[in-house]
Amino acid sequence: MTTCLPETWVMAPLDSLGVWRGGGTPSKGNGAYWKGSIPWVSPKDMKVFRLKDALDHITEEALNDSAAKLIPENSVLVVTRSGILAHTFPVAINAVPVTVNQDLKALTPYAGIDAEFVAWVLHAFQREILDVCSKDGTTVHSIEMPRLQSFEIPIPPTNEQKRIVEKLEELFSKIDEGERCLSAIAPIANSALGLSTLLRHSILKQAFSGRLVAHDPNDEPAPVMLEKIKTSSQNHNKKNAKEVA
Repeated sequence: MTTCLPETWVMAPLDSLGVWRGGGTPSKGNGAYWKGSIPWVSPKDMKVFRLKDALDHITEEALNDSAAKLIPENSVLVVTRSGILAHTFPVAINAVPVTVNQDLKALTPYAGIDAEFVAWVLHAFQREILDVCSKDGTTVHSIEMPRLQSFEIPIPPTNEQKRIVEKLEELFSKIDEGERCLSAIAPIANSALGLSTLLRHSILKQAFSGRLVAHDPNDEPAPVMLEKIKTSSQNHNKKNAKEVA
């Protein structure tokens, strides 16, 4: 989708943007595990962009006794194993801490990377992601994680990320309102919905090629910001290694 980016932007692999976590399923044989208050997200919950709850919940004990991990709020949740991956790559932001099952992965962005921006990019690039990252030769559609983590997306300066998210929400809210009004007019509803889909695609294309919002020369360039993230991450890993030793 993106060919020529502004000078302050950079293409970056997803694994450089934050910490990835997987999930797990506590024993279904222990009913007590499933009477808690911690949302346990599975693909069936991934139908909204901002996820505030899940159909299933687990306890702290279930979390400690299984492969499930607590995912911090404002992480990017993606479905990596499900039949829905035949045509759609579900993405969501968790508004509260959650756990996920083994069919999902979560990216918790580093400081300077806006989770909602990343989620919008993944939504916009879902066709490319499915084409490049789908695992071959499996009976259930799934994503090859090394391919997904190495998938590059456009990253603008931090403040510009936030401005783009705000503009997308403003424009898409207007489109949503227009769709609600037109849905009452049956004869033109289908053609109108088709046009709104094309409009959304056009807006996303502008957003992630640097043509949706104004650039601020005072913003720290994304390459500089990502280099700081890399250095901070390396120092953190070295500190942890010394503590373990």
